[in-house]
Amino acid sequence: MYVTLAKREVAGVVGVPSSFAGPSEVVVIADGTVPAEYVAIDLMVQVEHGPDSVAWLIAWDTGVADRVVEVVAKLVEEAPRRDVIAANLAANSYVAIVDGPAAAVEVANRIAPSTWSS
Repeated sequence: MYVTLAKREVAGVVGVPSSFAGPSEVVVIADGTVPAEYVAIDLMVQVEHGPDSVAWLIAWDTGVADRVVEVVAKLVEEAPRRDVIAANLAANSYVAIVDGPAAAVEVANRIAPSTWSS
């Protein structure tokens, strides 16, 4: 949302089109309480936006990660933009298995873009 608003402010002034969204990035932290289908869809709707979109799944239960990967594979087969989704999943997507919730947040913080300037 912030990028879209910033583009709107400078559109026509610096040559940035306000309708271009660019690649997407998402990090999903999942445990055994969330349906694998929800996680899979969250990952897929970001990587379908185009080249260089990135998706991360962070979990501390390998069973959760395995189920999400299985569901993603099934949903990709049925997706209208399956070529784009599959390409980004293969090139720009990651599954991180960590020791617990605190470690998941630590990984998410390390890979997140910094919004603070010094």
